[in-house]
Amino acid sequence: MTLSMRPSLLVYRPRIMPSRALAYSPEDLFRHAHNR
Repeated sequence: MTLSMRPSLLVYRPRIMPSRALAYSPEDLFRHAHNR
């Protein structure tokens, strides 16, 4: 991969993520990661 393609991957990542992730607030995501 070229360096120019990396920014595009960051842009498409949110779209690839399931819609369920949008239902969680940043605080919930932080708690879930912190509980691990």
